[in-house]
Amino acid sequence: MTPVRRTRAHRGPRAALAGAAVLTVVGCESAPLTSLPPDFAAPTSSTTLRLEPGAFTTLTGAQAVAPIDIAPAEETQTFVVAIQNTSDRAGGGTPYRLNVRREAQISASASRSARRAVAPKPLHPRLDAWAGRGELDFRADVRRQIDGARATSGRARPAPVVGQIVEFRSPVTAEGELDTCASTERVTGIVRAVTPSFAIVEDMALVDSAGASPLSAADYASFLSEAEEYTVPVSEAYFGSPPDVDRNGVVYALVTLEVNRLGAAGFFTASDLAAVEDCAASNEGEVLWLIAPDPVGRHGSIISIDLVKDRLVGVLTHELQHLIHAGRRTFEGGGALGAADEPWLNEGLSHIAEEVTGLYVAGLRTGQNLSLSDLDDPVVNERFRRYHLGDMSIVANYLESTTNVPLLPLGPTTRNDFSRARGFGYLFLRWLADRFATGGGQGLVGTGDEEALFRALTLGGPGLLQSTANVEAALLSTLGARRTWDQLLGEYAAVPAVDDFTEPQVPLAPALQLSTWDLQGAYENARLNGFAAVFPNGFPLDPPLLNLGELPAGGFADSFELYPSSVYYIRLEASRETPLTRLSIGDATGDPITSNADLQITIVRTF
Repeated sequence: MTPVRRTRAHRGPRAALAGAAVLTVVGCESAPLTSLPPDFAAPTSSTTLRLEPGAFTTLTGAQAVAPIDIAPAEETQTFVVAIQNTSDRAGGGTPYRLNVRREAQISASASRSARRAVAPKPLHPRLDAWAGRGELDFRADVRRQIDGARATSGRARPAPVVGQIVEFRSPVTAEGELDTCASTERVTGIVRAVTPSFAIVEDMALVDSAGASPLSAADYASFLSEAEEYTVPVSEAYFGSPPDVDRNGVVYALVTLEVNRLGAAGFFTASDLAAVEDCAASNEGEVLWLIAPDPVGRHGSIISIDLVKDRLVGVLTHELQHLIHAGRRTFEGGGALGAADEPWLNEGLSHIAEEVTGLYVAGLRTGQNLSLSDLDDPVVNERFRRYHLGDMSIVANYLESTTNVPLLPLGPTTRNDFSRARGFGYLFLRWLADRFATGGGQGLVGTGDEEALFRALTLGGPGLLQSTANVEAALLSTLGARRTWDQLLGEYAAVPAVDDFTEPQVPLAPALQLSTWDLQGAYENARLNGFAAVFPNGFPLDPPLLNLGELPAGGFADSFELYPSSVYYIRLEASRETPLTRLSIGDATGDPITSNADLQITIVRTF
């Protein structure tokens, strides 16, 4: 992946509007746009929108719930509007309705068309089901079962050697269910390779009667060699060091069918750091549980050897952050075993681990606005599959449905796809570092400030803070940036919709750009170079487009529901002939809402 510019012309706002009907809806899960009820009456006080090209504003408090007037202008104007529910409290979605109407009547009725973007094809149905909800349930079970358990004081083990037989206690029952502390199942494995930081162990259930394994000794040695050379230094720089409670000097990487039986790609459980007296299934040591090949699907879905080869090092890198995270909070911070951060942030950090390790492998750095323009190179393509494909897939899932992101994942499980929260967590953290962590000298992959920020987020400070409080405190303590969660959301809100959004002579505000990734170019190049099944539309976020000059006499309304910290997007175009147009946000029935609502609106003028 070389940091070169994109290889295609982007769909800037003017190009998207050429030949467009009055309204095009793309990839929006909200109700279809409909005419306003005849009795609708917007509040009389309003805010007039005046922005220079490339500028943005965030409306909060009374301004966010007051009508917004777009007055006639001498030139065509285009805007991206991001409407946010700024609550950081757990809960379901809040219904809203965007009302748009003109003060003057028009005689011609407008035609409109609607289409929906195709959701990304799952990389693997069972693995993605785990990312969608399974891991969330897993974490809840772990927290419940280790509540009150003491951390292990450590029982020393000898350093492992190749060929050694090792037994592990499994948190998975004989029925394939999770029982974190009470399970009595065991996994017997054989050590296949050892490096200074890891011992990789193969589940003996993978070995056939002739002693053959689906993965060779060379495969295992190659996995650990790559992890030792790249994962270890990056993880230490960005997150810290793992504990060594069993004093054998290594972390076990267990390739086992127990992971497959749960439908996972891998996991780390804090119960392995618990005292066995309080949690009978604890291994009292550092264990990363990793997916195993299962070409015939004896223990769940078919998991090919190639899939494991593609994902194993990236999964190890991801799970190592979880281990470091739990270890630092427990043994360095003095917290309980269950003191890990909220899942959206903890997972976001692990996806950052995959990203920065992948960049390090490729000899790249953060801040290079990467577009994946060389993804046609087989070596680059392989590295992308190992370290970046999973990240881009969860971000695509998030961007396909930005209004229903369970940041604080409670509520109806049938509607809450946790992979969206993972996608939000990763993309938000990448933007956070690109936006604020720009100094501190050169680190291993990014700046020194970037490394310090992620190390601070991993620990959570003296109070072992979590979620939004952790983000606010880490920014202040490491970078001196004082921001509330609402303010951060306001700056971040439009970024997914406008990053590297090209328009002649319209430089967007720096806060609106990712400096590490060219999002639009990266997705388009992935689509063109072997990943069309995963990203069929290239860049997955294409908000509804509303031509304000061609509204029908009754105006339009769009009903939608916003989960806490989620966002709804729409694009607007107004030409010089467009008369005064008024936008307002109402409740589910279209009635005005109060100024104490958890609502803010970020508007970017893109042309």
